[in-house]
Amino acid sequence: MSGQTVKAIRLWLGMSQREMAGRLGVTDSYLCQIEAGRPVSDAIRIKIAQTFDVTAEMLEAIRRAKLADQLLV
Repeated sequence: MSGQTVKAIRLWLGMSQREMAGRLGVTDSYLCQIEAGRPVSDAIRIKIAQTFDVTAEMLEAIRRAKLADQLLV
């Protein structure tokens, strides 16, 4: 899971960085760093999946959106 995927999940859920960070128990600054490219730890990946009930459908939609963006460039 990349920072770009974390951001996409947050936007999919309609949350601000502050809201998502609060739910994950991390600082806004740390979440911002992740979204900017800081590696996502396994602990944060698991917490995101469990806290926000990330589904295969959600990840597939994000993957397709990323591919669409790459094709438009």
